[in-house]
Amino acid sequence: MLSAGPILMDVNLLGNADGCTGVVLTFDRALDPAHATDARSYVVGRIPPSPSDSGNLLGDIGNILAFAARPKRQPIRAGKVLFSTANYDPTTHAVTLIPRADFKAWKYFRLLRVRGSGPFALLDAQGNPFDGNADGTGGDDLVLHWHTKKGRAARYNDIDGDHVSLSLHGPGKLFVIERTRNDPFPMIFVEKVQANTVLNGKVVQSRSGNGVANIDQLSGISGSAATILNNPQFHVVTVFP
Repeated sequence: MLSAGPILMDVNLLGNADGCTGVVLTFDRALDPAHATDARSYVVGRIPPSPSDSGNLLGDIGNILAFAARPKRQPIRAGKVLFSTANYDPTTHAVTLIPRADFKAWKYFRLLRVRGSGPFALLDAQGNPFDGNADGTGGDDLVLHWHTKKGRAARYNDIDGDHVSLSLHGPGKLFVIERTRNDPFPMIFVEKVQANTVLNGKVVQSRSGNGVANIDQLSGISGSAATILNNPQFHVVTVFP
């Protein structure tokens, strides 16, 4: 019988939405370094992954031929992000996936698979396989899906039903990357800002909500330019430059 395995606790993106430089996966316990640093344990891309990720042969041939004609540092093949390394930090139980080149997160960060089964299953330090559905028994994959809202303003509903609105005043672009359902902590990116750019936000409490919008990470804007950081209606976990 399989024992309880590691659980994925958080996902963060490094860089920005137009040029993602890394995907950080944080787990609840120490991992087996040999498996944690094997990039084949993870899949990031924009197409639904099968357990084997074998795909359709004819479609794959077309993608491979198209890939061959692209610059060698192109980080995408057959809809998946190609990673050059997977770095493991045993102090934080975090794996950082480094792509072969920066990629557009708003376009290609659509899904994540962490393997808990098969030859590339992620293992903890005791050898227990990853617990994808967090039911206390390891040995199953996890697949999460995201979508992106972009523009100068964005609206979405928080996990408890609160209505959240964000808006940029001044130059810049706004990206909200959130899970397709039940996302308690979306990721917010602001790009191409200038000195007069300000990010404002508002939360309208629903009957089932608490009036507070949780944001996993805010990237590209900080200080007085990000009014949501001093707004009690928002709880921002991490601010990235």
